[in-house]
Amino acid sequence: MPCPDGQVPLAPLLGPVSDWGNIHPYQPKRLYAPAHPNALQQIVSAVIDGEASGGKMKAKGSNYSLSGAQVTDDFLISTDGLNMHLSQPHPVMIGGDGIALLLDASRVANPSYGDDLLQKIVRPGLVLPPGNHLIHVEAGIKIKQLLADLASVNLALPTMGAGGGQSLAGALSTGTHGSDVQLSPLGDFVRAVHIVGPKGQEWWITPADNIVGGPNLDALPGWCPDTWVVRDDDWFRAALLTVGRFGVVYSMILEVPEQYHLLETTNMSPGSSAGMQHILWSDTRAQLHASVNQGYDSGGVFDAPHQGEPLRFFSVLIDLAEGEQCWITRRWKTDDQSEIGISSDPTTDDILCSSNPVMVDLVIAATAVFQFLGGEDLAVPVVGLVWASAVAELHTELLVMAANSETVADFLAKAFAKIASLTTELYGPVAPQLQSLIKRLGAVLLRGSQTDTRQGASHRILDTHDYNRDGCSSGNSSEFFFDAQTQNYLLFIDAVLNKAQELSPVPGYIALRFIRGSKALLAMERFPLTVAIEIAVPRSLSEDNFPAFMSAMRDLAMQHGGIPHWGQEHKLNPSQTEALYADGIDSWRWALAEMEGDGPQTFSSKFCVDRGLMATGTIDDFRAQRPGGALDSLIMMLMS
Repeated sequence: MPCPDGQVPLAPLLGPVSDWGNIHPYQPKRLYAPAHPNALQQIVSAVIDGEASGGKMKAKGSNYSLSGAQVTDDFLISTDGLNMHLSQPHPVMIGGDGIALLLDASRVANPSYGDDLLQKIVRPGLVLPPGNHLIHVEAGIKIKQLLADLASVNLALPTMGAGGGQSLAGALSTGTHGSDVQLSPLGDFVRAVHIVGPKGQEWWITPADNIVGGPNLDALPGWCPDTWVVRDDDWFRAALLTVGRFGVVYSMILEVPEQYHLLETTNMSPGSSAGMQHILWSDTRAQLHASVNQGYDSGGVFDAPHQGEPLRFFSVLIDLAEGEQCWITRRWKTDDQSEIGISSDPTTDDILCSSNPVMVDLVIAATAVFQFLGGEDLAVPVVGLVWASAVAELHTELLVMAANSETVADFLAKAFAKIASLTTELYGPVAPQLQSLIKRLGAVLLRGSQTDTRQGASHRILDTHDYNRDGCSSGNSSEFFFDAQTQNYLLFIDAVLNKAQELSPVPGYIALRFIRGSKALLAMERFPLTVAIEIAVPRSLSEDNFPAFMSAMRDLAMQHGGIPHWGQEHKLNPSQTEALYADGIDSWRWALAEMEGDGPQTFSSKFCVDRGLMATGTIDDFRAQRPGGALDSLIMMLMS
């Protein structure tokens, strides 16, 4: 039997819920907000209550996903209150003076469970790789909080995406990745998952050769004696990326390294003090093309050690509007513990952005754009008096547009769309000049977001999100994953850049990030070396400003074998899902069927139905397809 709390943790609904990009706002019918001291039991109560009301449910983290993966059909369970550690790290870190480094007690749920609780549940005789430790955390914890907690005891995350605002479960459930060329995504460092599934049933899921989950699991905080324990490779690989379909992820055990330091450079040689170099995409493309043919690690773009350390991180950012300028960012581990180029102090742009948004957009409209339009670039003698009058009217129109914009990207998207529509009939030869100038503005904004050198502890480098500018941006973004050892991804970028020029001007960027393949059954990293290509454009809050470009880009991605990111704009239908995940979707559906049985599909949603993330058929049908006719490879035991 499930172990509910007896109290249903309802919270008031204060209005529509939306994602970070304000693309999928919706109004849930009910909001549950489990919190300590009985957070786990309150999740169980919420699931039971929602099912009794006949509704579908979804767990909510930070809503950073730009797809509809986080949208519920009915009820929502907030995981914001699930932000604690359930034990001290294992083994406990020891400082240079021989004193144990312990997490702040306020960050550990029920500290009375001891300094090294995990020692009770690890496999007898387990020896982790040198410097590695296990942590057991509630899955609603924000990654930026997790980074800070780990740093306080000289630990770190091995890899992560570019921003720490996501919840741990939210990031892993949609496949968030980094650009660490020798590492798989963060989900591959998970060693156990604790999920509250349909009917409030709890599940503890590990691989068959698990390193945690011994006979003392009931020593874990809040352990329910009726939790089902699963030790099965396919089931575990399914649970690593579920798009929220299996239930509410309550906690995870991760294997993490000791703290390390990173050196990062953008468009410059390590050790150089000359600042950023101008790099062309055509030259970078030629280097990538050669790397595909010769092998990335044999004289290719990854063969770039620094002071004996192999290249760790490699990403490329291309200016979509101009199509030639690009920025290459690299990272290496370093023994130098000094900090360079790191500051959390807000910049002038941050201060403007966090103040009155209307004033911010007015400043941008009046300066950044019209420093070009009214300055030396388009002087009246060149423009002519008639066309100069038209430019002046355009200036006024854009100022009004700015006054009615809510974010910087809101204004930029509308401004680009307006200038793209200019005709030579009204503006004569000024029209293409204006379009060229607005492209330059896009390049200026991208260039301003780059820093030539940064160095510091891993958590200071991995999280690149500028929290001072939250609420200042809005955009449309799609990301696709390709086999990096074929030329298809380069041909895809060629086609995207050509389409952007055809529909010019289209502002935004193309970002390339390289990662190793993942073991998760629904991971987009399906190749030993995978390249993720993100295409992003600014978006106004009132309309989709570049629909023709984004639609064409999606078609081009499918034509070149791209696999869309679950957490970005996502349009797959069931047959496409089956084709792209042919080697994993059946096992994933089997694990889902085992958790749902013949009961309600509690954690389904329109997004999941539309993409075929459903257990079609009965549980007996799925079991009949397993080796041995049923659960031959599955070891399950009911804890008592």
